[in-house]
Amino acid sequence: MSMSDKGLMVPNKGRKGVTVFPIRNEEDLDQALQRVDEIFHAEEGSLEADELEVWVTLIEDYEDQYHTIPPGDPSHFIEHKMKEKGMSVEGLAQKTGWTVRTVEGVLSGSVDLSLKMLPALCEALETYPRAFVSSQKQKRHG
Repeated sequence: MSMSDKGLMVPNKGRKGVTVFPIRNEEDLDQALQRVDEIFHAEEGSLEADELEVWVTLIEDYEDQYHTIPPGDPSHFIEHKMKEKGMSVEGLAQKTGWTVRTVEGVLSGSVDLSLKMLPALCEALETYPRAFVSSQKQKRHG
């Protein structure tokens, strides 16, 4: 193991190491989320998949400590994030590449979120898919 300028180089199965670091503030979180976006579709068993697993654990820990997810269905969470960012329906439509009608449908519950919709939505709201999985579990079990 050797130290990089920001984090720890973690050797993995004899392959070149991966740089990971503790998430201590929003800047670190942004960097971690950017890296997760880059390796989100990593092939199972690959170095990137192992790295993704470490980042998700670190992000979840930071988010659990510093970011609360309001209970309810995904539309409530989306509305909460839009309000937090001062974003309109039109603004969310522009950032996601969806139509205003689609955004309105998601917010009203008449359009269900699909897995294909999540990456654009997560990027627009600066969050990650786990937030929507959590709200779906609460909806089903609440």
